[in-house]
Amino acid sequence: SCANGRNCEYCHLPHSRRLAHLDRRHRELLRSKPLADWAALFLPIVNRRVEGLVDSPWAVEAMSKLASLCRMGKSLKGVTPHRNQRMLSLSLKSLRLRTLLAEGERYLSEHCP
Repeated sequence: SCANGRNCEYCHLPHSRRLAHLDRRHRELLRSKPLADWAALFLPIVNRRVEGLVDSPWAVEAMSKLASLCRMGKSLKGVTPHRNQRMLSLSLKSLRLRTLLAEGERYLSEHCP
């Protein structure tokens, strides 16, 4: 690892990367989605990240509740996602689990009081 950190001008050593985050456009796009569409996008990403990490009854129940939200309303399966949708999905996949769950909590607190 490079000892110069952010002050490094150029070297071949590994550097720490900035944490991924959603930009303003992606946050607005995510928050503007109807609940069923949001869940259909969000749930599979969270499910893949949580799978195998937690074996608690609480986590199983929380994932089950999210899955039931996904079944409500229209499904996004079979629909070719718009470019913004694909970019949002890629951005969500790059987030740390903690940040991803915080985004989910923020959305649910605004849409499911």
